[in-house]
Amino acid sequence: MKRCNKKIRLSPAVLEFAQDMQFKLDKNKHKKCDTMNPDGKGRGWEDCDLYWLMGRMQDEIRELDDELGITGDWADAMLECADVGNFAMMIHDILNERVRRFEKAKTNIFKPRWYIRFREWAKKLLRRTK
Repeated sequence: MKRCNKKIRLSPAVLEFAQDMQFKLDKNKHKKCDTMNPDGKGRGWEDCDLYWLMGRMQDEIRELDDELGITGDWADAMLECADVGNFAMMIHDILNERVRRFEKAKTNIFKPRWYIRFREWAKKLLRRTK
């Protein structure tokens, strides 16, 4: 699947949603690392297990369902939407980093280090002779 790499203009709805997401991230910044990383490794979502994040996102979806169905508090429901969006963003961020690392590794997969150095040396030499 091809991803959009060009700069796009964000709609007001997307910007408003992103602001709510950031608000919820800032509100939960005080939480200890082991809350996000049950294994106790690292800080933040970058070190989280994807399936743990998916489980937390499903928890947030249930909370959103409660807000919409039981309490009917739309303002709280909007913040629950931001929680769901944050977990989706965390999963997206981890996958995005994996794709970047894979693409970088793929470009050098069949080229030994000596070959890459030789090519760089040859390019410099050719530039000097011109």
